[in-house]
Amino acid sequence: MKSILPKLIMICMFSLSASCKSVPITMMKLRPPVLTDDQVTYAIPNSEKTIEKGKYYTHLEDVAAYVMAFKGLPDNYVLLTQSSDRILCSRMYAENCRLYKYPYHNDNTGKYNSPYLTDGATDYYEADLSDPSSGTYDPNSRGEFRIIFSVQEGHEILYYTDDHYDHMSEYFNYYTGWGPWFGDNKSEKHNFSKKWNPGVVVESIDFEKLNSAK
Repeated sequence: MKSILPKLIMICMFSLSASCKSVPITMMKLRPPVLTDDQVTYAIPNSEKTIEKGKYYTHLEDVAAYVMAFKGLPDNYVLLTQSSDRILCSRMYAENCRLYKYPYHNDNTGKYNSPYLTDGATDYYEADLSDPSSGTYDPNSRGEFRIIFSVQEGHEILYYTDDHYDHMSEYFNYYTGWGPWFGDNKSEKHNFSKKWNPGVVVESIDFEKLNSAK
């Protein structure tokens, strides 16, 4: 069973405010980045890495940062609508090929209830990742490793699952910034809203203090 932290209900606008001092630093989430239309590079907080718009990315940390910075997926992702898209993806991008699915809607009628029900987003996408232990990816089977995200303005949010929706972790918008696992929902029809403990939004994070706390 993956651990779940106690629920935090306060939302901090500034990390130095008095109300934020009681929030564990490991639960602080940076406000999503806002880039201008002409910005084509983004420096991932808490790292020396920079990503570029229009490039290919396959690593979890790079893809998550790309989605939140540029409000979309890297160019090596192909929308899966029919079986031939798997072949097209492999031909175009070879080992960089990754697939993603059309938006799901939060109407509670589908197979998976969305964790976004508690965050106000109306739809979300899922996108594939490779197996982190082997680095391999097969567009035919797609595997269990996904990100699930919304870039709807005001409701930008992203999760990672390594077991196809049984457990999820929220992205806190910085390198290696992931919240506690939640889920184990096989008996709850994937109703994540019952166990989701959202990150507390702040404007800045003391990464030296954060990394020493981990």
